[in-house]
Amino acid sequence: MRADRTRARPLPAAAMLLAALLPGCAGDSDLALVNPSKYDFYSCTQLERAMKSDRDQALEFRALAQKAAREPVGVVIGKITYGPEISSVDGDMKVIEQAAREKQCDPPILAGPDLATP
Repeated sequence: MRADRTRARPLPAAAMLLAALLPGCAGDSDLALVNPSKYDFYSCTQLERAMKSDRDQALEFRALAQKAAREPVGVVIGKITYGPEISSVDGDMKVIEQAAREKQCDPPILAGPDLATP
């Protein structure tokens, strides 16, 4: 029975290692998930609303990922479940910011400070 306990321990360690390596895969791949011309016909007011919606969504996904990360295996589950959504929203915010820059919106519509999980 003691051998069974020893074998069960590598799973959390492996999960934590995998979770530590996954963020390095993201990079600028979040832009690959968004159509760069998606916001070409939006007004500055529409861009501002879209940015606020995306910010709220990004914060919600990050909070869910942090909640999942309270458990060792939850870190991996959080990355797998919420990682793609977070990347998509981050990419969307970058595209909105670029569209606002091209339209010279005043005040500028910025994605804001990095919302990355600590």
